[in-house]
Amino acid sequence: MNELLKMLDSSPVNFLAVDYAEKFLSANGFKKVELADMPALEPGAGYYITKNNTALFAFRVGTGGVGEGFKLICAH
Repeated sequence: MNELLKMLDSSPVNFLAVDYAEKFLSANGFKKVELADMPALEPGAGYYITKNNTALFAFRVGTGGVGEGFKLICAH
């Protein structure tokens, strides 16, 4: 709960929310990738993409093979 309140206090606008999330994801092993030159994605690895410094999309590649499917969580 404290981490959520810290994020909300330091992110009154979307630019700051994206900056906060980027720092959090990087500190937790996620790698930033660019859509223009998307690397080969490794199973189990976490990645994120930003758009105009106002939106962030984070995901982790599954390890269960082709039939594993995917999970999607969104927030606004």
